[in-house]
Amino acid sequence: MARKLTLKQSAFCRAWVGNAGNGTQSYKDSYNSDATDSVAAAYASELLRNPKVKVEIQSLLDSNPLVLTDFDAVLLLTRLAVGTEIRRDEPPNHADSLKAIDQLSKIRGAYVTKLEHSGQLDTEITYDLSFSKRDDEED
Repeated sequence: MARKLTLKQSAFCRAWVGNAGNGTQSYKDSYNSDATDSVAAAYASELLRNPKVKVEIQSLLDSNPLVLTDFDAVLLLTRLAVGTEIRRDEPPNHADSLKAIDQLSKIRGAYVTKLEHSGQLDTEITYDLSFSKRDDEED
């Protein structure tokens, strides 16, 4: 009799699909692990080599065609950006192309992400306003 996936393996498969194939984060989420990224990546890699895990992931992807991998998303945005028709019955939309270019730029890190800090920062600024003669100046 073939063994089924454990609850955590099954959770890993769902997390992997939900995290767009990020095995490291999927392992941390499904195993409630505080492991370092390198350790989590190693365990995720081991799980992804498990034939039963592979079958479950493929089954989840097949059952939900709306799940886009990162590659699929970039490919779709690229097609929109260059004006390739997505639907044969509609011409490319200029606004959609511009938005796709914007999203691709964000994905590729062209924008700086700003973070807002709320809290207190203890700083002290001291100004030295005293004037002294320079060595090369004469009285």
